[in-house]
Parts: sequence; C-alpha cells; structure tokens
Amino acid sequence: MINKEYKTQNFNIREFWNEAEDGAMPQDIFDNIVFTMECAQKIRTKFGKSLRVNCGWRAPAHNARIGGSKTSAHLTGSAVDFEGPTKQDNDELGALIVKMVKSGEIPCDQLIFEEFVSPDGFAWIHYSPKKDATTPPRNQFMIAEGKRPNFKYSVITPELAKKYSIEL
Repeated sequence: MINKEYKTQNFNIREFWNEAEDGAMPQDIFDNIVFTMECAQKIRTKFGKSLRVNCGWRAPAHNARIGGSKTSAHLTGSAVDFEGPTKQDNDELGALIVKMVKSGEIPCDQLIFEEFVSPDGFAWIHYSPKKDATTPPRNQFMIAEGKRPNFKYSVITPELAKKYSIEL
C-alpha cells in the first residue's frame, strides 16, 4: 500500500514525489522510492549536513516536459537529485557517496556529478541505487559537463577526476 506520509529521519516521501505534477503512483514505483529514500538517509546521516531533494520520481509526461532522458532512473523512482548547503558541499557529498559505494555501505547503479559551476563546484548530485536484483548495479561514476540541456556525460577517468578534484 502506498503511504503518502512515509518518512525517514530526514526525508519525507513528498520530497521524492510531486503528486501535483506526477499524479498517482504505482506500487512498484513507491517501493523503489522507499528504497531510494533509505539509501539517501544513510548518505545524509553520514554526511551530517542538510540535503535538499531537487527531484525523485518523475512521471513520464513530467520527464518529457523537462527534457529528461527516456531511460532516466527517475521514471522508476530509482534516483534522487540532491544538493548540500553549498556547491563545495556537493563536491564533498559526491566524494562521500563514492566512498560509501566502494565500502559496500550503499548500492549504486549511477552517480553523476552534475553541472560544474566554476569555481564553486557542482550544482547537484544525481544518485541512483539499484534495488532490482535481476541485473547487477553498474557502480558507474560520471560527470555531466556543460549546461542543461546540452550536458556531455562521461565516465570519470583519472584525468577528469584530477581536472575537477574528485576523489575516487
């Protein structure tokens, strides 16, 4: 059953689901959002600073309207875009998620450092855990260079990590 009041210690389901824009939510989407929220809570607890959720689940019509990828994990409730209090905090947040993934604390299909705003840091972090056990998570760490809607997505190489001071 979908619980419109579901909460973790620091997050509320309404941060991950805009009912006015996205409408009714299927049960499997709700289950994915709960899993994503629980992973995000582990990150928030370890990060020790507030995190603002920019986007969780997107219904297909909303995703198309904003120019989202047709294969976006947001469409299944399996992704969150969030940011810390400052752009520098976003860099720290991304590095923390990498460490948590590598240590096995959280699963990761994809982590994207989004839109570098020089010299401040990244505008937000996209994190997608993987609940579906039918395929293994990719543990893919990426960077989105440029400005929306013309991002260039690249897997983070040692050269890109050095360029953007990302700890891998």
